[in-house]
Amino acid sequence: INLSWTSSTANVSDFTINRDGIPIGSTGGLLFQDVNVDCTIDTYLYQLITNYSNGSQSISLVKPAEPFSSDVPTAIENVTAVVGDGSVDLTWQQDPAFQPIEYSVFRKSGLGNFSLLSKTVSAQFTDIDYSTGGSFCYRINYIDECDNFSATGIDVCPIRLTGSIANDNSITLNWSDYTGWTNGLSEYTVEKYDGEGTPLQTFSVGTATTLEDNTSDPDNQLYVYVVKADANDIGLGQAVSNEITIIKEPNLFYPKAFTPNGD
Repeated sequence: INLSWTSSTANVSDFTINRDGIPIGSTGGLLFQDVNVDCTIDTYLYQLITNYSNGSQSISLVKPAEPFSSDVPTAIENVTAVVGDGSVDLTWQQDPAFQPIEYSVFRKSGLGNFSLLSKTVSAQFTDIDYSTGGSFCYRINYIDECDNFSATGIDVCPIRLTGSIANDNSITLNWSDYTGWTNGLSEYTVEKYDGEGTPLQTFSVGTATTLEDNTSDPDNQLYVYVVKADANDIGLGQAVSNEITIIKEPNLFYPKAFTPNGD
């Protein structure tokens, strides 16, 4: 809040500025900038005290002023999506310089437009209507305590995992590239489980979005796969895809010829 006044400066030592009855600074000029304001306060009451060299003072009337901020809050640029069974959990981080009072969660399907899905006061949200077939992406915006709307948040597209099996029982996995972190991801990891949830294998594939699993396994016919992504920035957690289950067909091998002596 910028304060200015008119006054004779003859025999004036300095000017003291009071805010709500408490001195907050002094100046020898006719201007003062109060930089320590809180936009949630309704009104500040300022008063100017002129200090003369002979020790006397002149005190002004009280001047009310309403604090506000026009700073645009920075966008939410780091969101982590964890896909569950028919849902997706979104958690995010933001610039601590701004205090949000409400978040708005937007969603779009495929090439459609973003539309408001829900509002929340916490830095997390669960979409219970998520489906990989919907090709959903999300965006988080917020309004801060100074009633300013944030810049548009980053597009967040969860990992969508699909798979197919060939005649030779080799399995090919494909997944969508994860978006939601400003500085991107460092690598994908594919985890493989049996039908009881016991870990079988882990594949580190870097930033590739496909994997061919032709591992020979005579003991298991059913496999569960999930893809996890790690961010380049620490502290953002792992983004996790949907799980898929693939069942191998039994392959029967039998002799097509024999020798008379049974060799």
